[in-house]
This record gives sequence, C-alpha cells and structure tokens, in this order.
Amino acid sequence: MEEQLKAVCILGMHRSGTSMITRSLNLLGVNLGKDSELIMKERKFNPTGYWEHREITLRQQQILKKFSYSWDLQEPLPEKWWQNKNIFPLKKRLKQIIMKEFAEKNLWGWKDPRTSLLLAMWQEIFQELNINLSYVIVVRNPLDVANSLYLRNGFSKHKSFHIWNLYTLSSFLGSERSSRTVIHYDDFLKNWEMKLKEVEKMLGIIVPNYEEIYESIHSFINPEFQHSKSIMEDLITEKQVPTSTISLYNLILEIEDSPELLNSNYFTNQIRKMYQELYK
Repeated sequence: MEEQLKAVCILGMHRSGTSMITRSLNLLGVNLGKDSELIMKERKFNPTGYWEHREITLRQQQILKKFSYSWDLQEPLPEKWWQNKNIFPLKKRLKQIIMKEFAEKNLWGWKDPRTSLLLAMWQEIFQELNINLSYVIVVRNPLDVANSLYLRNGFSKHKSFHIWNLYTLSSFLGSERSSRTVIHYDDFLKNWEMKLKEVEKMLGIIVPNYEEIYESIHSFINPEFQHSKSIMEDLITEKQVPTSTISLYNLILEIEDSPELLNSNYFTNQIRKMYQELYK
C-alpha cells in the first residue's frame, strides 16, 4: 500500500511568531517549496524572513478579496463561503501547486496566517488529494500582538483584539478532530528545543545530524526580537481589551498546564461557545 503523504499547516494570528516556528520546522525537514517560491526577505518587522510560499499567500489574498476582505477582517467570511463558485479557480490553482510541488514530498508544510480563516477550503483540498494534515497552532499574548500591530500598521488595540479573536477561534475551531499541537510564542523562546521535540513526535520526524540542525535553529531564535512581553495580568488590566479576548486567552493558557485538554470535549465546547457568542 502506498504511504499516505503528510503535510503540516502552521496556524496563528499575525505577529505571533509563526515565521520563526515555520523556519524551525523547515530545518527539521518540513519541505516548504523551492527557495525561489518562498518569501524569505528580511524586513524590519520580520528579521528572519516570512517563510511563506509566495503563490499560496497570493491566492489566499485573492480569495479574501473575492469577499471584499483583507487580512485584517474582524468577522468571519460568509456562511459556506468555500462553496462560492467565484473562488473555484483559486481553489483549483492551490491544488495544482500542491500536486506540482509537493506530491513527491513525504512531509511538507506551509504558513500564511490567512489560512486560519480558510481552513474549510483547505480541508476539502486535502480530502480530495488524500493527504494527512496536521496543525501547529501558534499563540501569543494578544496584548503583545496588539502592540506589534500598532507599531507596524497603526491599528488601535480595540481593532487588533477583535482580529486576534477571529484568527484564534478559527484556528482551533477549524482544526477540531485533527492531529495538532499548540506552541506559545513566549514559551518557545525559552524552551524551543522541548517544543520542537513535541512537534517531531506528532509528525514522526527523525532528525539526522541532530546537533548540527539544532545549532542552526538556535542561531536565529533571538529573544531580542521580542519587543513586547506581557503577562496575563497585563492583559486583564488593559482598558481596551474585550472580556472575550481575556476568556479565550485564559482558556488557551490552560493547555500549557494540561496539554490533554486540547482535544477534550471541554475545550472543544468552550471554543464553539465563544465563537457562537461572538459571531452568530
């Protein structure tokens, strides 16, 4: 029997450390595509590069644009949006990218925060192509995300918190019943080796040249890039933060102490309840 191909999707809100973690997985053996297809240019707000597949990101931008949205939306796409005929050519092109560039790769992956909002379409694609999809969900304190978005985009904290809510809830809701793990940005900076071992186990990665590869990873994980570092108490005392954001972040922090909660009925029901209260 032919071995089923595997892929990993790195989910998470913008400014949460997804680029750093994606590059780490790439060094462990996750194929991201040809270098010529990757957005790797170092910029002020991403000193180590974005590590996004250029065309996948472009097509996802175009899908959002079909519904008159950009990446900074604060409410979900229309109901059953993935069945809209206007996006069929874009979905077809994404399938072509996978078949052309990754069909012969045992383990590949991609990162674009917009994916968090478009999971329903991706799950259809992977079902059609018979590819086993796992998720790494990256979370950062929403106050730090808001501070970063203010510096980069000039967004108000109020706006950033609502964007964070949507991306985060969509990531967890859309990855239900799938193989997945959660990495907190702050924790990764302190304990990146332990966190990567958890991902290795989930994906079945066997790391050759262990010391050499981990030295390469260590060389670009720089805590100095963390310009904002807040704790839960900072979020609670922030005047502009919605109670929904505090509740959601607090729920996610429970996973750090009890990882088994991630796939529990308790966690799933809480995520669904929060989503319905905000968007239904």
